[in-house]
Amino acid sequence: MLRPQLRNFNSLSGISFLAAVMSLGYSTIATGLTIHNGKQPGTVYNVDQFSTADAVLSGFNSLGIIAFAYGSWFNYIVVPIYI
Repeated sequence: MLRPQLRNFNSLSGISFLAAVMSLGYSTIATGLTIHNGKQPGTVYNVDQFSTADAVLSGFNSLGIIAFAYGSWFNYIVVPIYI
C-alpha cells in the first residue's frame, strides 16, 4: 500500500531513516525501563558460578548468533573482500 506512493527507490531513504530512528527509540525505551526497574528480587546476578570454559563457549555462542543474524551482510560484503 505504501510502495505505489513512492516514485523511485531513492525516496526509500526517508523510510529507512525513520525505521532507524524508531529502532533507536525502542532500544532507548527498553534500556530506560530496565534501569528504572532495577534489580529484581529473587534473581541471582552472580557470574562467578560459571567456569572459564563456560564463559568461552558462551562467547562463541554469542558470536555465532550475531553472525547468523547478519549472515547476508557477511556473505555479500565481507567474504568478497577476502576472495
